[in-house]
Amino acid sequence: MKAIFFSIIICCAFAINSIAQTSTTLPVLTIEGNLKCSSCAIKKTQGAKAQCSIHGHQLSFVTQKVSDSNGKEFEQYKEQVFTILLNDSSKDLVDEKNLSKKITIKGKIYDSDNMIEVETFNSTNL
Repeated sequence: MKAIFFSIIICCAFAINSIAQTSTTLPVLTIEGNLKCSSCAIKKTQGAKAQCSIHGHQLSFVTQKVSDSNGKEFEQYKEQVFTILLNDSSKDLVDEKNLSKKITIKGKIYDSDNMIEVETFNSTNL
């Protein structure tokens, strides 16, 4: 009985360690694209009753190009819609003043939640 309990504890420890390593080993990528208001987009294309002028925009990030530090591009991320993880590094990015700008982010992509964690970003007018 003790051996089974000990085996379960060891397996749990390995699983927790594996999860912790996965979250810390994500590569920092160069992510190019632009912000869009998802509410305005579905109002325009599908007639949703969005009221951004009253409640504010719901911003998301549409990728155009994603590459690693060696320049390798990741086609699976092209034209994908992501949410920006809100933190000190992204607070100035997630602003409607950036809706008409090209954005380049250095950050990590969390596939399971379609989120981008911003380390740094810069923007240029389109």
